[in-house]
Amino acid sequence: MNTQNTNVSVLLALLSFLCQVAAAAPGFSQDSLQTQTLQEVVIYGMPSREFITGSRQQYFDSIDVLFPASTLSDLLHTLTPVYIKEYGSYMLSTISLRGTGAGHTSTLWNGLNINSSTLGITDFSQIPAFAGDRLVLHYGGASALYGSESIGGSIIIQSEGLWTDTPLLTVYQDAGSFQTYRSRVSLRIGNSRVESSTRAYHTYSKNNFPFNNILKPGSPVERQQHTSVRQTGLLQDVYWKTGARSQFSVNTWYHHSNRQIQPTMGNTASADIQEDENLRLAVSFQNSGDWGRINAKAGYLYDFMLFNNVFNTTSNQWILQSAWSRKLTPMLKSTLGVSWKNVAVETNNYAGNVAENRWDVYLWIKYTPFRIWELALNIRQAGVPGFRIPAAPTLGSTLDLMKNNSHHFQWRLMASGNYRIPTLNDRYWNPGGNPDLKPEQSWSAESGFLWQYAHSPETTFTSDITWYNMWVDNWIIWLPQGSYWSPQNIREVRSSGLELTLSGIHHVANGTIDWNISYAFTRSVNKTSLDEYDRSAGKQLPFVPLHNVSMLVYYNLFNWKFSFSENYTGDRFITTDNEDVVDGYWLTDMKISRQVKWTKESLLVSFEIKNLLNKTYYNLPLRAMPGRNFRLGLMYNLNY
Repeated sequence: MNTQNTNVSVLLALLSFLCQVAAAAPGFSQDSLQTQTLQEVVIYGMPSREFITGSRQQYFDSIDVLFPASTLSDLLHTLTPVYIKEYGSYMLSTISLRGTGAGHTSTLWNGLNINSSTLGITDFSQIPAFAGDRLVLHYGGASALYGSESIGGSIIIQSEGLWTDTPLLTVYQDAGSFQTYRSRVSLRIGNSRVESSTRAYHTYSKNNFPFNNILKPGSPVERQQHTSVRQTGLLQDVYWKTGARSQFSVNTWYHHSNRQIQPTMGNTASADIQEDENLRLAVSFQNSGDWGRINAKAGYLYDFMLFNNVFNTTSNQWILQSAWSRKLTPMLKSTLGVSWKNVAVETNNYAGNVAENRWDVYLWIKYTPFRIWELALNIRQAGVPGFRIPAAPTLGSTLDLMKNNSHHFQWRLMASGNYRIPTLNDRYWNPGGNPDLKPEQSWSAESGFLWQYAHSPETTFTSDITWYNMWVDNWIIWLPQGSYWSPQNIREVRSSGLELTLSGIHHVANGTIDWNISYAFTRSVNKTSLDEYDRSAGKQLPFVPLHNVSMLVYYNLFNWKFSFSENYTGDRFITTDNEDVVDGYWLTDMKISRQVKWTKESLLVSFEIKNLLNKTYYNLPLRAMPGRNFRLGLMYNLNY
């Protein structure tokens, strides 16, 4: 309790300090507000798109309609061709981007990397899909932009102000199979100067779905036990335009969950439980003038995990960031930034408490020699005591080969160097941690073509194809060392593949049809052998499917909405020698909704069927997943 009070006091002191900085900043005065017209200022938690030149990003919208109370794991599984590794329904869910591991993707919330400081991963079953106003999936290495862990890709979650005088209230409630209930309340209120956005959510599921126990004779149907889940959270965002060219924002996110860990089919007596608590705070200030634009951010991340009421881990992270951007010439723009992070961990899994400071300095440059051609050069240098971390450069290019009223044909090209700092668990786990580990280092290259075709204002078509190649050295794996396991820099991995997305919008009589098809071919191969008996060299990495497909058709007719999705996850090897495999599977989902509108109100009634064909499938061996299940939802909106 004393520690929590101390943290709160420090947070309040920091907030007070930043308010004083905002008050003293140029442009912040009552006179300036009276004599100048307010202009919209947008603070991005990610680099401006102009510095992401040459890479592939996927932007998500219609989240409230398709995923009003779902997790980020559900969204990524439905709308992307990436592999989501799930340890059961509502259990640990991690991502594999371009054949890399869960720790090779960074997750940024309002500019703060929220990957676990101990594990180096994010559990996407603990993140609601509506945790931000903007959601972006960045494919490929981007350490120069986002720092450590950005080898395979990055997830960007960003909150933003709408600056509307009309308050908006949203209330959502659904009930589903296996005693599952999800609630959400959102309220956004403000004007052209000040805005507040509040989102509260709660999920409970008994999660006791039936399954066929294939380990018993005849594969009898049993009901899953010890799988209940409860999640509660609150997101509070405040935005304040402190002047014509300045803005102050505070983003807060509290999340708490309790869950029984789903046992495997052969371990029904397991009684593992886990409690998680997270507090995330980002305080930002932006000011711009003829001298350029400056962004300053202070952040705090608190993560607590208690396993089986015995093993606990508490992590505190303090972050300071600052960046200065300026347009040097009509063709040249640059950003110079620095960041500092203090990480402190208390856990009974280490020999003692651990604390360290980390810093980064980066430079981003965008050059536009011609209207149709853009170049970006980005570089980041990180520092962590005891490590020699390589510089992370990125060179990207986009060239518009054709652009007119009906066609846009663009060529992308990017090369990057990336790194990943060994996690605290890798270095300090007792017993087995290895403090002599080297950072993982990778080089990647990709090239892609984008074609957008507008047959008419009512019909559009988009095609995007990307080829990539990636090399990762000093890949860290845990190996048996007598009576315990220890991590080593052993592997060299090469990952290559192809990503294809086709999408379109068609206006038909009284309605529209939106459709999207995405396909990913991923070849991720280990290039090294541990010894003469190791048969893993030249083989596909475990749990990296060669083929992934996602398809979504969305039909809007008057006030009716119909969606139909198909997702395919290919075969996955479960051993390094590729001798054992988990079969691939198709999953089919369907949703129907009807909206009723009044002057300032609307009511959306939805009915959803998950796993429509009642497919028996396994994401991981011997971990049961739900069959056909149903969900009925109500969403009430009030603009008053």
